[in-house]
Amino acid sequence: MDAGNAWPKDSPWLRDAVEALPRDAFAPDSVWTWDGHAWQRVDRAADPQAWARFVHAGPDDATITEITDGVPSSSLSCTSIVVDMLDSLDLQPAHRVLELGTGTGWNAALIAHRVGPTGHVTSIETDPTLATIAAATLTRAGARVDVRLGDGTLGRPLRTADRHPPGLTTAKDGRSATGWLHGLAQFMNARGTPTHRHVRADRDPDHERVLTRDPRPSSTTPT
Repeated sequence: MDAGNAWPKDSPWLRDAVEALPRDAFAPDSVWTWDGHAWQRVDRAADPQAWARFVHAGPDDATITEITDGVPSSSLSCTSIVVDMLDSLDLQPAHRVLELGTGTGWNAALIAHRVGPTGHVTSIETDPTLATIAAATLTRAGARVDVRLGDGTLGRPLRTADRHPPGLTTAKDGRSATGWLHGLAQFMNARGTPTHRHVRADRDPDHERVLTRDPRPSSTTPT
């Protein structure tokens, strides 16, 4: 989805994939929401309507699915980012794809939907519990994804993927470049990445103040 929450014109397959593989099929029974002071658990069994509301939030809202040491460590990324990134990847049938960070498995399932039975998707997850759950979820969804336990920053042996997506080509004089440049997008940090807790050394905030600006994205019109 672009800034106006429209489906990418060059990747019509994405809408079909998202409809065939809904977010709730990959969401755990407990998700998390920030109440302004702490992360609060929302259980599907205890409050199914609230759970569904957070899982199927707006296109610009992620669903936090795991908290580790008090900070988010896994999520169902917001639909707009997932769609935008997969559009930029220019996936084609029969492609071989390496994904770093399986999480819930939703993104890997969408990729598998596109590359089809002649393609191959390998997804690496560092958390054993997440890897096991995602592999089972992907199997139930009928998505052909090879989930591997390991450190994604180390990559995988040969035959996982044979090339990187095209990037920028720098001119010989070094003064310009041409190619595809994607806008700002951010997923969960890799495990071990310093967080605000490391920076602040677990000190309490110096002060709190009321947020007067609307923190929502400027465009949140649903499709």
